[in-house]
Amino acid sequence: MVRHSAQLVYGSGDPGVLELFRTVQKGFAPIVAGGRTRVQLIAVEDVAEILWQAAQRTDLSGRRMFAAGDVVSMRELLGFIADLRQPPAWKVPVPAILVRLLGLWESLRQQVTRQARPFNRDKACEMLQPDWICDPEPLLKDLGLSELRHWREGMKAVCRCYVAASWLRPDVWQV
Repeated sequence: MVRHSAQLVYGSGDPGVLELFRTVQKGFAPIVAGGRTRVQLIAVEDVAEILWQAAQRTDLSGRRMFAAGDVVSMRELLGFIADLRQPPAWKVPVPAILVRLLGLWESLRQQVTRQARPFNRDKACEMLQPDWICDPEPLLKDLGLSELRHWREGMKAVCRCYVAASWLRPDVWQV
């Protein structure tokens, strides 16, 4: 099985993760294809520290390495965000075939309107990949870094930022 690597970098003010929170704010958390897909979450502050430390190490020049955080299933991530909402959002199973069909529909819509869509066939394929993980340990060990921010605390901080910015309704979120 081919393993892909994708790190979801998140932080206060991040508009990318905002769409996930806005969906959950509506009262449902879509659990796509059983939520088995795994991603790695890493706080932007941790990425900055890793880059700073790596820039100080000329002996690491030319090496290929990955900076990544905790491995989290999409079921676990969406379930956590759903439970930050009060009352908790309904966890809705979404079959893979529906994701593919919606992606195809949005791609066709994009071609007809000539306007980029945030979701399309390519995004559907990404969502359905079995794993999006890599091993960050070699890089973290070389840099002498051991503690990265835990994703649960990071997601709570992001949610607080969205509420403070009035991007999310304060009466819905308990953070």
